[in-house]
Amino acid sequence: MPKLSRTSLRILSELDRVQTHLEKDIEKTQENLDELKQFYRIDRLETDNTSLLLKMYNDMQKEIAEIKAKIA
Repeated sequence: MPKLSRTSLRILSELDRVQTHLEKDIEKTQENLDELKQFYRIDRLETDNTSLLLKMYNDMQKEIAEIKAKIA
């Protein structure tokens, strides 16, 4: 086998190794991104629920104050 051909094979082999390594890193990064997206989706829902509960609480406080005013 000519020297140039062996060198080419080594280079191609190394490129393949690097590509495999990078593909694994990209896959891990995508998994982390998916996990972050899920976390933020859950966080947004919890924030919305908290806001809704706070609004309901404030509305109830107003109603209680109105009832107290009517009774007094």
